[in-house]
Amino acid sequence: MKDVIVAGGGPAGAGLAYRLARKGMSVLLLEKSSFPRFKSCAGGITLKVMRELDFDLSPVIEDEITRFIFTANLEGPVETVTGEPAVYTVNREKFDAYLLQKAAAAGAEIITGVPIRKMEAEGGLFCVNAGDSCFRCKIIAGADGANSMVARSFGLAGKKIFGATLECRLFLPPEKEARFRGTIHVDYGILRQGYAWVFPKSSSLSAGAGATPGSPVEIRTALKKMLEALDLKETEMLLPERGWVLPFHSSPQQLHRGGVLLLGDAAGLVDPFTGEGIYNALKSARLAAAVIEEEIRRPYPDLRGYSALVKKEMGPGFSAAWRLVRLLSGRASIYHRLLQRHPGLAAKFLELLAGRINYPHFLRHCLNLLIREGLHLPQRT
Repeated sequence: MKDVIVAGGGPAGAGLAYRLARKGMSVLLLEKSSFPRFKSCAGGITLKVMRELDFDLSPVIEDEITRFIFTANLEGPVETVTGEPAVYTVNREKFDAYLLQKAAAAGAEIITGVPIRKMEAEGGLFCVNAGDSCFRCKIIAGADGANSMVARSFGLAGKKIFGATLECRLFLPPEKEARFRGTIHVDYGILRQGYAWVFPKSSSLSAGAGATPGSPVEIRTALKKMLEALDLKETEMLLPERGWVLPFHSSPQQLHRGGVLLLGDAAGLVDPFTGEGIYNALKSARLAAAVIEEEIRRPYPDLRGYSALVKKEMGPGFSAAWRLVRLLSGRASIYHRLLQRHPGLAAKFLELLAGRINYPHFLRHCLNLLIREGLHLPQRT
């Protein structure tokens, strides 16, 4: 019998297992895939992600980003250079496996390559059927992604908004390496409600595009245009285009039921403005660990404090981020005009990524610039 069973071995699940095991709890993490496993992701690690972890990530860092180039509809590049790395890049296969190793070293039991078949409440405990075994526990933590089985099994799926994304990985020939090293390219006008990107890795590039909502054809077309604009059309493809979905909650609400909770993508805690999920996955793991530590000694743990904590700690940021999305959706030219006239706006955005300012602050800054410039947003029809 375990104190906690964690479903899912991504950053949220591994982060929670690591924290709980270090607190002396008996933890079992179940992951359906065998590791290392492929994971579609641009692979950007922000400074606030680094602060969520108390161990060194240098073994899995692919590149250090000090240069950002923003375009609107592939035109009018705005370049921002930082004195120190503002973002680091990783390959998710290595990054996720590394987090799992840390969780195992802390004392968590890790079982991979075994999908969960069923889970249910049983006499005040929970029974989780995976493979040919039934595992029992006091608490279940759902970190099993956008289509969470934990959420469906315990009536926590809720209403989510889903974004569609597409990524490919490209070989980086030596003659082109210098141009992309340490540089992230982002275009936010190529898709009406999304953006395209190119992130450098140690010897390859992650190129992708995503939108909310967005059709596969529209996103694939945007990605193709991005590659053509950066002279990458003929570059050798290491991994073909692969898609995945990003789950968004308009506002974190009930993320628990009795002794069950959701975190990370399973809870819809993806940043609605950037589409980034790793930071919120790790933060939700930290919040969940604090509540579980308080409740685990009770005969019947009640995790309502977790939902309240997520709402308090993350709710205002999500609310402001959604306001920003609605404000700028389909208006890339206006936002880009602000970037061109006010280089400090890009610096503010990087401060946001680093966690030095929050979304309410960044939203107010954007609104003040709009007012100062007299840029009136057209009415939607």
